Amino acid sequence: MNRRVLLQRLSGLGLLAGAGWLFKQALFPHYPDFDQQATWRVWIDHLIPEDETPGALSLGIDAKILEKPEYLDLVEKGTLWLYKTAKDRFDTPYTALSESETESLIAMASKESGDSIPNSFFLYTRLEAMKLYYADPRSRVGTVWEQNPQPAGHPDFQQPCHHA
Repeated sequence: MNRRVLLQRLSGLGLLAGAGWLFKQALFPHYPDFDQQATWRVWIDHLIPEDETPGALSLGIDAKILEKPEYLDLVEKGTLWLYKTAKDRFDTPYTALSESETESLIAMASKESGDSIPNSFFLYTRLEAMKLYYADPRSRVGTVWEQNPQPAGHPDFQQPCHHA
């Protein structure tokens, strides 16, 4: 191979690499101040905050949801939507929003059309967080329901029901 062919091939590779980089930037833009994990934790903390009972973060609900593979794509897309929408509306990342600004984004996500990313993200992550939260006995500490109702089951479940 002579020098001319080598230079042609190297310049062609350079052009292909540059075009590939531009294509990647167009399809998958990079957001330097986007922290998916922090955004996810703030989202979950707003869904089930800590009060006299432990919050979702205290019980590790955020990590439990991420252990389920069916939620990974939704969480990725939903947190990116939160980041972009916060930047567009408030010119700040979602993790730095005030309480009222965060509440307005949660309300916006809940009112989106049924099959949209924001609405699906809101509905499914909220439902899963609530299921996991209330299934954890630690969520009831400090309430009147510190133990499961009917811990021994229903003792009369085999007897016929007698209505008056």
